[in-house]
Amino acid sequence: MKTTIQRGLVLRNENSNENYTTDFIYQLYTEEGKGVFDCRKNILGHMQQGGAPSPFDRNFGTKVAAKAVQWISRTLKDSYKGGKTKHDETFSYFWSVCECVFP
Repeated sequence: MKTTIQRGLVLRNENSNENYTTDFIYQLYTEEGKGVFDCRKNILGHMQQGGAPSPFDRNFGTKVAAKAVQWISRTLKDSYKGGKTKHDETFSYFWSVCECVFP
């Protein structure tokens, strides 16, 4: 490993083994790799593995949802200029709501 660049990846589920924890594996590779390779530990957050969302996750979700609704509104507005099409009153009602929310 000293002569060429090589990379390795160790993946572990937090429930896989009670003795071989993430910290244990990290410390083992750190100790054994001194002077030869370095070791990094990365524990995935809510967005990658699920679980209870953090305040950042909630805020991010709200922003993404708002952009999605704006895109839908803009797409409908561009597709149905004039407000009425063959979609009768259902579309007209939706159109007026979109105009109120996204002027």
